[in-house]
Amino acid sequence: MPVALRLVGALVRASLPLVFSTTMALTIDGQVIQGPRGGSPAAEVVNKMFTDFETLYDWPASVSKYLKEVVGIKTTYDFITAFRTEKDWDKFFDAEIREGQIAVGRGVKGRVVQAFEAIVDAQKLAAKNKALGEDNADLDVPLGSGEIKAQIVRFWSKHKVKPPSAKFPGDLLISRLTREMDRRFLHLADMYKVKGIETERRAQSKKHELGHGLQFNQDAAEVEELRPSTVSGYLDGMDMYMLGLAIWGSKPLDNAPDPVANPETRDTNPEDYVHFPWQFSIDYCHRANKFSMDALAVLPTDQVLAMLEKRDREERSIWVAKIRESEKLTLGQIFKVTFEKREQRWIFDAEKKPTQGSGSANQTGAPDPAAQGKHHGSQGEADARRGRWRRRWRWRQR
Repeated sequence: MPVALRLVGALVRASLPLVFSTTMALTIDGQVIQGPRGGSPAAEVVNKMFTDFETLYDWPASVSKYLKEVVGIKTTYDFITAFRTEKDWDKFFDAEIREGQIAVGRGVKGRVVQAFEAIVDAQKLAAKNKALGEDNADLDVPLGSGEIKAQIVRFWSKHKVKPPSAKFPGDLLISRLTREMDRRFLHLADMYKVKGIETERRAQSKKHELGHGLQFNQDAAEVEELRPSTVSGYLDGMDMYMLGLAIWGSKPLDNAPDPVANPETRDTNPEDYVHFPWQFSIDYCHRANKFSMDALAVLPTDQVLAMLEKRDREERSIWVAKIRESEKLTLGQIFKVTFEKREQRWIFDAEKKPTQGSGSANQTGAPDPAAQGKHHGSQGEADARRGRWRRRWRWRQR
């Protein structure tokens, strides 16, 4: 999960992600800057790191020159070791650093403290991820625009379909699904947080004024999809997520049948040709829609939503487990077996529908015989107790 760098003091707000991978390498906007494992980094790598920091924190080149030449910082690890005590910071703030004829003030130097704190936070996050045993620190780093476009073109070439932009998954979703599946490390996604391309575009077009002519562009990764917690909202997220899987899944299998000798037809199995067929996405969403519509005709919305969420998460949890456990099964193969096994689970007619009103009535609306017997038994016991008290009262009157 990327950690957003934020400036204190309302000067500039950074939106580029700063994360560490499990090898403790810093990534700034997708660029990994390695530590000195077995030697000092190349000069261009060091210069690139400081150029990024100058852009993010708006400090002048003279500050970077001091940090490189006087303090001796060449990697992000050096930031942590160079400023361990208050004396280290006092020495830095007391140093005379000039940008031309103008002395660099304490406010500008304070931005180095902000960069230091961001690096420390990223290192703590990396240590936490490593302790959890998950190599997921860079799953949210976007793919290159060329790679995403190639996937979309491949999907269109196969299906000749152009989904509406309101339902089209965003670049971040396609990127994350690609990285998860390439590592066979699928996660259980939250359907309410599935982000579309329109949301990302709105985020990229937003400029926020900070005053005094300063502004920043809001990063797409920082904007959340405002999807309502309703049945339709959940189904919309599901449609978009499954389309994202189909776009990634249009990738042909290495051992797919020869398209000339054995072309794909209505009678062939689509999972034999690609990693995840779009037909499976359509089938899954159609079944969820039908279940929801049938249930909404009888039950209240909140109850149907809970039932929908439960069934969807149950099924996708099986995909997650199987894809992580197996090295050979494709997601399409896993989906097909799971879909068929759980077919009955998604048929609402097989559900035991709760009735409106009293819990002592069965589904036909007639009184429950068991409840009646229990009630009559209790009434008989009460009548017997009253009879005993009457006899005792009469005996005392004699």
